[in-house]
Amino acid sequence: MTNVETLVRDYLETWNETDPARRRALFERVYAADAVYVDPHVAAEGREQIEQFVSAVQARYPGVRFTLHGAIDAHHDQARFTWRAAPEGAREPVAIGFDVVVTEQGRMKRVCGFLDEQPG
Repeated sequence: MTNVETLVRDYLETWNETDPARRRALFERVYAADAVYVDPHVAAEGREQIEQFVSAVQARYPGVRFTLHGAIDAHHDQARFTWRAAPEGAREPVAIGFDVVVTEQGRMKRVCGFLDEQPG
């Protein structure tokens, strides 16, 4: 696995990890301290705001797991990939999205998220 593949998989795991201490450790490994995350529902700046949003998503959709859906396309300091979110073992996802990330020194500096399918 390349560094960007590991980073993307760890990023997706930040959405799955429900233990606050383990999630915080993932956040420190994945995100730059001044990272920015934007999607149709939020514009968050810094690890703390991003983590608060992830925690809110987990509370609203308990048991939903985020997984990579297809290949990661990466060059220079950027990557794009599709993910899906579904309860463990479910056939149908509750959401499918597409993220574009910009990295800096091996961490995510900016994440731009797009939702292809989302709950009602």
